[in-house]
Amino acid sequence: MGKGDQKTKRGKIINKSYGVTRARDPQRAKVNAIAHNVIVDDNKTASEAKAVVKAAAKAAEVKEEQKKADAVKAEKPADEKPAKKKEAKKE
Repeated sequence: MGKGDQKTKRGKIINKSYGVTRARDPQRAKVNAIAHNVIVDDNKTASEAKAVVKAAAKAAEVKEEQKKADAVKAEKPADEKPAKKKEAKKE
């Protein structure tokens, strides 16, 4: 149970392998797969392809945030003013 054990996370790190106990990052794998397609289609280097993919992901994220902000604005009309509370005078 240690560095030589293939079934433990420590053993997998030492042997530079992956598996159930040491799964790869799914987001990173997705970026790498898309970058691979960009390399094949556009004849770009790996670093250029990853930069293209990350820029596209950032742009999509910004669009999503903008849509959420627009939806919030649509729910609250700007013309309406909050109603003032009337206080009863006590004498």
